[in-house]
Amino acid sequence: MKRKLQVVWPSAASLPALAVVAVVVVLLLLTAAGRPSFLEKYEATISVASMPSGYSSGKARSAAPTVVARVPSDCDIFRGEWVTDDDGGDGDDGAAPYYTNASCPLIQEHQNCMKYGRPDLGFLRWRWRPERCELPRFDAAAFLEVVRGRSMAFVGDSLARNHMQSLIRTPPAGCGTSTSTSRTPLGSTLSPTSHFEGGEWNKGGNCRRTRPSTASEMPVAGLDLDFHTAQVKEFRRAEAAAMASGGAARLLLMDTTAAMMLRPDGHPSRYGHWAHENVTLYNDCVHWCLPGPIDVWNEMLLQMLLLHQSRDFLQVPMASLNNLCNFRLKKQYYNPRCLIPAVSLFLLVVILAVSNTYFPLPTTKSRTLSTWLSYSSFSSSPGKRRADGEACDIFRGEWVPDPDAPYYTNDTCSVIHEHYDCMKYGKPDLGFVQWRWRPDGCELPRLDPARFLSAMRGKTLAFIGDSLARNHLNSLICLLTRVAEPTTSWPSSEHTVYHYGGGYNFTVLSFWAPFLVRNELVDADGPAHTGIWNLYLDEPDAVWAPHVPAFDYAVVSASSWFYRPSMMYEAGRLVGCHHCLLPNVTDLTLRYALRMATRAALRAVVGRGVTAVLRTVSPSQYEGGEWNKDGNCVRTRPYRRGEKTLQGVELDFHSLQVEEFEAAKRAATASGGGGSVRMMLMDTTEAMIVRADAHPSRYRGWTRRKGWMKEYFTISNDCVHWCVPGAVDAWNDMLSHMLLTSQS
Repeated sequence: MKRKLQVVWPSAASLPALAVVAVVVVLLLLTAAGRPSFLEKYEATISVASMPSGYSSGKARSAAPTVVARVPSDCDIFRGEWVTDDDGGDGDDGAAPYYTNASCPLIQEHQNCMKYGRPDLGFLRWRWRPERCELPRFDAAAFLEVVRGRSMAFVGDSLARNHMQSLIRTPPAGCGTSTSTSRTPLGSTLSPTSHFEGGEWNKGGNCRRTRPSTASEMPVAGLDLDFHTAQVKEFRRAEAAAMASGGAARLLLMDTTAAMMLRPDGHPSRYGHWAHENVTLYNDCVHWCLPGPIDVWNEMLLQMLLLHQSRDFLQVPMASLNNLCNFRLKKQYYNPRCLIPAVSLFLLVVILAVSNTYFPLPTTKSRTLSTWLSYSSFSSSPGKRRADGEACDIFRGEWVPDPDAPYYTNDTCSVIHEHYDCMKYGKPDLGFVQWRWRPDGCELPRLDPARFLSAMRGKTLAFIGDSLARNHLNSLICLLTRVAEPTTSWPSSEHTVYHYGGGYNFTVLSFWAPFLVRNELVDADGPAHTGIWNLYLDEPDAVWAPHVPAFDYAVVSASSWFYRPSMMYEAGRLVGCHHCLLPNVTDLTLRYALRMATRAALRAVVGRGVTAVLRTVSPSQYEGGEWNKDGNCVRTRPYRRGEKTLQGVELDFHSLQVEEFEAAKRAATASGGGGSVRMMLMDTTEAMIVRADAHPSRYRGWTRRKGWMKEYFTISNDCVHWCVPGAVDAWNDMLSHMLLTSQS
């Protein structure tokens, strides 16, 4: 007979024990923490946290509480827009500014735009408004109360000093009163490098705008984007390291970049010195006028400290216990308060051990598989389940031996492209085919061709991208040949159709679109002897875009062609280039080109009844030189886990692909897609970064293509593409699992 789940309630005899447990818990918390911080959510006051030197308890009792305006905890204060500030909030002076160089004599000369006669002061009449809330003006009295008895350090360059001087501007006792802040956060401020227009900083560049820009007018790009990305990554890495060490991560990210990118009007320009002075930075488009838009940094800082303070409740008891029981005190000092939490902890352990007999904890069954099925995102993906019911991330794992591989050869599959047919061209060590990808905590089944074809009956799957997309498609066709052979047709040289009849009526389409967007070869040589292209970053390539209504699934991928020099167009207008080496053309970098092309491709697919699959960057593995300078890939087995990591441009590519996927997903959800947004991220990068052994190297065919580069395009050693069969087959194990799971 099956046993039913029961909850055994404590008997009357055990009630005193429960009461003692409750008393001990309350005593422990009150002793260790004093006043619980969670009460702050019910009180709009700041209580005294730590007494500074010379501060008496009588002063604390007599001081009136400070009412503080707070933003909701779920509001991202770093995403928003600049709006006109005509009323000045609650200030007595009406509109901004809230201080001047007359009321604050500590303003550094270079940022004292009022003193040096800046004619247009309209740049002061703007305030930052986050997307989902209002950001309160800086409350100096509240700030000083929050940071009472603490210290703050600004570590950095002249922009750190710029920030500090903005903070010192308006304390209650007048500009110049010593200020401080919390012991906990590390604020990593991210500011645009500059806003020079019409030239470089030392070649006539200036910033003459008189009002903020919009996000579409001035997106973060080039070095600013690279710096921002690097800073965020290092912050996340430090945060993860802090958490891994077992303590609470006392780090806060102050991401001011989006707000300040829109304020080219807030710089001193030439009004940071007298006109006749000979200074290094004559037109200053780097620092910020005081007062000015930089004041918003301290409005953000105060809200960050308030939010951080409210979260400290979970950390207070143990920290307070450490302070109470400080055994480094000299022996002659006796601290009786140390006994209370120590004895309380001992009693709590004893009582819980005894009382467990009376009230065993109930257990429940884990949720079923269907509860967890969802479309993939960067942080979670459809996969088999762990024993505890959590979803398995099929993109995090390791390669393990598979003696049964390969599951096809170039004899059983005739569609393998010459570039990937390593067996035909004599690769001596075929051990690279006998590995399979095993995710952490689950098993990823090999693609079952019969089941896959049955599930895809009557559907169309498109591969859109460069030669690595074709590499992916070749692997899929070969895996399916164990059950069925397709008929092949070529509507054009850039469009191939594989059709499975025999009751399947399944179609696989291949579109050659190495840039995803419309492109033109304008110079077969170019500055790097690899050609130079015009890229129309907001126009999906006509090779594939008109066919989208016929797709059920679209696998989008591209990256390797963006290394080539290019001229970038948006809305028919030249906006910049990558490595064009032309005067007066901004180098937006290859990262910007890939980001905007990925964005355009996702917009063309998402929301049109198609399940969009974005595959992340496939890393190249050259060692001992570059691709055209004796670089090669001669390893015979995978790297060990963690032995090689993604770096440089490929790391940037991966990050921006994930960012664009998430942005497209949010946009689709906001437009009404809700939970049915049909998007999946196929994050193969981690699996492939350790497979330097699985490239063709020199064991590949040669393709002679005229029309770009000086003569013929050849790669002596190919460490970009993947041998077929080989490690690339894992992509289709993943794809099959994703598509079949989404159907469930």
